[in-house]
Amino acid sequence: MAMAHREPTISDRALRRLVKGTTIVLAVLLVLFTVVYYVGQHRSSGPSLTERQVATAEQAVKDAPNSLDARLTLAATYRDNKQWSDALAQYDELLRVGPNNRNTLVGKGETLIAMGDLANAKTTLTSVVKAKMTWAFEAQDPQLQKAFYDLGVISNTQRSYPQAQEYLQQALSIDQTDADAFYQLGLAQLGAGDAKSSVVSLRQAVLFVPTGWCEPFQQLAAAYTKLGQSDSSTYSSAMADNCAGKTDKAKSELSGLTKGTVKADAMLGLAEIAEKSNDSATATSWYQQVLKVRPADFTAKTGLARLTTASNGSK
Repeated sequence: MAMAHREPTISDRALRRLVKGTTIVLAVLLVLFTVVYYVGQHRSSGPSLTERQVATAEQAVKDAPNSLDARLTLAATYRDNKQWSDALAQYDELLRVGPNNRNTLVGKGETLIAMGDLANAKTTLTSVVKAKMTWAFEAQDPQLQKAFYDLGVISNTQRSYPQAQEYLQQALSIDQTDADAFYQLGLAQLGAGDAKSSVVSLRQAVLFVPTGWCEPFQQLAAAYTKLGQSDSSTYSSAMADNCAGKTDKAKSELSGLTKGTVKADAMLGLAEIAEKSNDSATATSWYQQVLKVRPADFTAKTGLARLTTASNGSK
């Protein structure tokens, strides 16, 4: 009798072993993949840009320890990185060699201001202006201008408004386009109770930096309020709101001023808002209305020219 042919089979026990072994292998591979992925995603990218800048400046001083420029750069790098003590140490080392160096004195003064040590900052910066020279380029010295400006800011912080005005006017005599100095001067004048002069200074600050700077408009609103000029105060508040991203509120406030004493400014504000919102037709209309009231208005003219150029370019 012939034997029936039997297919080879795997026992249940062997099958379970195979499945178990395969599961373990897959689990191990999954763990390895997870580890590799995590390491890849969280691998250190090395020193940051600031750390590299500090390291480079430190190495420059190590390479040339007697180089005043290298040490001054290191001090400024420390200051920018908020390593105040390290910055002061470098400035003091520089002052040991050159006690009247303006770059060093101004740098140290600004470091002390950042640390909140206004008393010592004022002493340091005062030494700059006391050593004021009379040579031909004195009126163009940016370090002297910065010292006067910083002293003005310190005096404003200390509410010494008359002194602040003196310092800031000196700063502006060197740089007549310093918007920050005009702003600080406006604050000093407002603090001293001279709202009329404050308006003049603050408007100069806005003239040099017309957008993206909210504080001058806020202070203008306060100054106009003291002068009893409600429309001008409302206009300034609206521009401050627009600067702060409160566009709908600003549009509402400005729309209510287009028939009043500041109608040209209000329409100009509405034109700028419309242009920023890519509403060219509305912006063009407002700019044109401004020129009917103020035919020589530079902002309206340049705004129209800008819109015309953009329109022709899109055709």
